[in-house]
Amino acid sequence: MGTTSIPPSVDVPDRNSGGAEVSTVTPPGILSRQIPVLPNGSAAVPLGSGTIMSVLGEGGAAVVYEIWVEKLGISRAVKVLKPNASVETTGRFETEMRITAQLRHPNIIEIHNVGDWHGLPYIEMEKIDGFSLDAVIRERGSLPLKVCTAIGILVCRALDFTHNHAYLINDKRHVGILHRDLKPGNIMISKNGMVKLMDFGIATPTGVSMHTMDGTVVGSMQYIAPELLEGAKRASPRSDIFSLGCVLYEMIAGQRTFPEKNMAKLVTARMKNAYMPVSEFKVKCPKKLIKLINACLTLNPDRRIGSVAEILSRLEKIHSRLSKEKPEDLVEYYINTLEKNIVGYRRKPRILPKVAACGAVAAAAACAWLFYMKPAGGSHGATSAPGNFSSVKASPASKGPVAHQPTAPSSAEGLSLPVKKASDPEKARAQAGDIQSNHAEDLLLPSGTATPLVASLQKQYGTNDLLKILAEETNKGDFTTALSLFDALDRESAATVAARLYKLRALQGLGNKEALGAFFLRPDVPDKEYYLAKAQHLASFRRYAEAEALCDESRRAPASIGDAGALDLTSSYVKASCLTGDFMVQATEEARKKALDAWSEVQNLLMGNPGHPYFKLAEKNIQVLTDQASKQAR
Repeated sequence: MGTTSIPPSVDVPDRNSGGAEVSTVTPPGILSRQIPVLPNGSAAVPLGSGTIMSVLGEGGAAVVYEIWVEKLGISRAVKVLKPNASVETTGRFETEMRITAQLRHPNIIEIHNVGDWHGLPYIEMEKIDGFSLDAVIRERGSLPLKVCTAIGILVCRALDFTHNHAYLINDKRHVGILHRDLKPGNIMISKNGMVKLMDFGIATPTGVSMHTMDGTVVGSMQYIAPELLEGAKRASPRSDIFSLGCVLYEMIAGQRTFPEKNMAKLVTARMKNAYMPVSEFKVKCPKKLIKLINACLTLNPDRRIGSVAEILSRLEKIHSRLSKEKPEDLVEYYINTLEKNIVGYRRKPRILPKVAACGAVAAAAACAWLFYMKPAGGSHGATSAPGNFSSVKASPASKGPVAHQPTAPSSAEGLSLPVKKASDPEKARAQAGDIQSNHAEDLLLPSGTATPLVASLQKQYGTNDLLKILAEETNKGDFTTALSLFDALDRESAATVAARLYKLRALQGLGNKEALGAFFLRPDVPDKEYYLAKAQHLASFRRYAEAEALCDESRRAPASIGDAGALDLTSSYVKASCLTGDFMVQATEEARKKALDAWSEVQNLLMGNPGHPYFKLAEKNIQVLTDQASKQAR
């Protein structure tokens, strides 16, 4: 794709002219005497199918720009090879163009166009509105376990596709592509939960030599398979599988499989395949997952797992025991909870991976028609609904439906997990929203820890029953102490429904939205109060359909420590609020009727108590929703 403007250039002395500068009429390009100067991103220079808006990232061989495609009204990313690229690098870039253009898979970055800009080849691709997995791990350290399995599943789908894909290169048919550079920096996570594998710059057909012309090895030293470091001439799918094991390891442990920074030590560790087992990090990880990672990281490729399909099958089984949510939905929820901290990376694009194409991620904001009020009942007592409410008077000028929602985070207050990566893996794991499971045979759970605080409280209450003390401290409103007590519980007590509900109340009482978001990434607690609290949390992100389903789940579940009647009432109320939110978005007659029916149910439940705040809100919403029907009829 040519342009109407000629880029700035520098004159190169002619070797046959004694060093004197000469002019040339040859078009600018890699082999011409005029070397094109790549744009700095500050001007709207035409590139590909649009114009440059900014520089997204830069590596040793290429620069990635954000372009605006006026005709389509969208942004895209364009990767342009630098003018000083070697012949070999240029060959790899062209290979990437040919291979990636033939790959069509939801978990592989999509290529829209290829061309050259004044002699420099470029690839125009989709612009991912999100972050690289490398950036997420750097920010968070160890990730929640079911987030690890979810991302792993999506990466495996992409890799399994590439290993079995049939395609043409120079009219020759090949089956199977080896990525050869699989690492967190080449995995993008979009805001909508999609995981995309990218950067096929050194990808080759299965069976082609791994080495360059001069015998050196290409790839990332921390992730390349060991057999490729020992002089083996050919890579295989098992080579990518080793790198995949490194990615799974890094997500769970929060550090690289081979973290050595000293090159001599790194080479020694790589040749010996000496890495710290995941089990030594004291993370709560299923034994089956640990075995799977070790099987991927086996030194001898012949003893390594033979196919990505097998890894995918085993990961899906492990994931199904940790979560009922689809991998895409789980990743979407998690990546949005990280917005507040990850946004720092977007503001400093130089520290992003070289091909990161990050877009703006806006937090969900509260709708203008919402107002908030505190329900009747004591704080966290049996008659109160779980969740934190603030009191705001309804505006007399308000004409829209009125619904209570938990306060949604503003754009400056997006959800994030509480603390950045900690040095202690177990501490980092807990901060990042670690998983607890009732499948005790699959978990390596730490035991409780005695502290001076615990000893003091045991003496004060005259009992060693930490669960009972936890309940008392939570009911008293001493939520910080309650969380400390939860951490001191033994493994069996901490896994009980009651203990997790008290922790939930403590997090709500502290208003800790970050930790609360992490808490909901754990396996569900089969209790009315839990499902209701999670529904309120999701509703604050306008995820109304999911919140509505959780309200129904709350009505069906038992109440372990809360008042069932009060919880059911609030579930009906939150469901009505969610359906009202749906109506405000869709503005359809069907949505209006569903919201109207839900508010009528709330009103019927409170027929004997017309002074209840929920009754008054139901009455107001019913009137407004009825008026909406009359307006539509006119």
